[in-house]
Amino acid sequence: MKDNINRMSHLVDYLNQCNEKYRKGEPSPCSDTEFDKLLRELKELEARYPKNISENSPTLRIGAEPLSGLTRVKHDVPMLSIENVFTVEELKKWFDNVAKVFTKNKLGEPDYVFEHKVDGCAVSLIYENGVLVSARTRGDGIEGDDITENVKTIPGVPLTWSNPQRTEVRGEIYMPTSAFHNWNKRLPKPYTNPRAATAGSIRLLDPRECAKRPLAFIAHSIGNREAVAANVSQCSFIAGLQKAGIATAGVRVPGADNKSWTAVEVLEFVERLGESFSPGDLDYETDGFVIKVNCFSDQVSLGETSTAPKWAIALKLEKYEAETVLRDVTWQVGKTGVVTPVAELEPVEIDGTTVSRASLFNIENIHKKKLRKGGKILLAKAGKIIPYVIRSLEDGESNIVLPTNCPCCGCPTELIEE
Repeated sequence: MKDNINRMSHLVDYLNQCNEKYRKGEPSPCSDTEFDKLLRELKELEARYPKNISENSPTLRIGAEPLSGLTRVKHDVPMLSIENVFTVEELKKWFDNVAKVFTKNKLGEPDYVFEHKVDGCAVSLIYENGVLVSARTRGDGIEGDDITENVKTIPGVPLTWSNPQRTEVRGEIYMPTSAFHNWNKRLPKPYTNPRAATAGSIRLLDPRECAKRPLAFIAHSIGNREAVAANVSQCSFIAGLQKAGIATAGVRVPGADNKSWTAVEVLEFVERLGESFSPGDLDYETDGFVIKVNCFSDQVSLGETSTAPKWAIALKLEKYEAETVLRDVTWQVGKTGVVTPVAELEPVEIDGTTVSRASLFNIENIHKKKLRKGGKILLAKAGKIIPYVIRSLEDGESNIVLPTNCPCCGCPTELIEE
């Protein structure tokens, strides 16, 4: 018996090591066939010695026995909501308020982390001695539902964590948009959107059923700062998550990873949103961005209200959609000399204003969305400001032809492959 228990322990460690390598994109120490063989051996041993099953066994990814019901669990630290702003002017005002506190407390210049606001279901993951021991929904912010067994089935959630202290990693569980559409169309009663499907999945009483859902996890913050050094920043914490193979929601500074942003850089990005970003380019639902003060000690100095932190704000991009026709595509020259396509549209009203043009960003975007002249498209305005094409609804009459000469100077154009 002792040899079998030792063998179980060895298999758990080895298979978790393989999973970690896979999550980080590194070569696995064994083939897929060998992995499956060892996993099957572990299952057989665990069936013989159920009292000796490790809490971080990779077999828990498959799902435990059905639960009798979800229980409520109190959060270690309240999961507060983040206040919203909807315009650039409101965002500037928030930046000004943060700067005033920094000046008053002689904290220097604030820097920020800029993240996508993933439209999923908020979750708190608790690790003790490096092992995932609990997962909870946000609930009312004070207490949430215990969804530990379901969360263990999600491939993107690590069952182990490098920090031996009790650590709370917070993030969003979601269904990737592409996976949702492929899975949802096979259901007799489809869900209306990925978030509804996610919310229903993580509350299933049978973890084995939850394991069949295409769920993913993306991390964005830590619940208990005291688990890390006082001078740790959001940037360095996110870098640690990424090193552990955990997906994060950060928006990259052009040309740099895990670099903080200045208020000016954030505002410039937002004001050029139509040129820089399209929500349709992401494989998850998003309704905006989250801006956070970078340094944890500065976050403490700014503090929080009873409902929301003062060191973070959400810039919401409310969706306003309409169907229209892509009449033509014209070409404009940017400051850097790059020629970009612009959609000339059948005028349509969205949120009280008439939209007749929208940037198509680049040629790849045209091909990706299979756009053709004369075709019906779905148009949206992000944050009531930036119009963009979501997708083609009906095929058009003719292909979009790339310009052979610059529309400004007439010089021959050159297609640059990226």
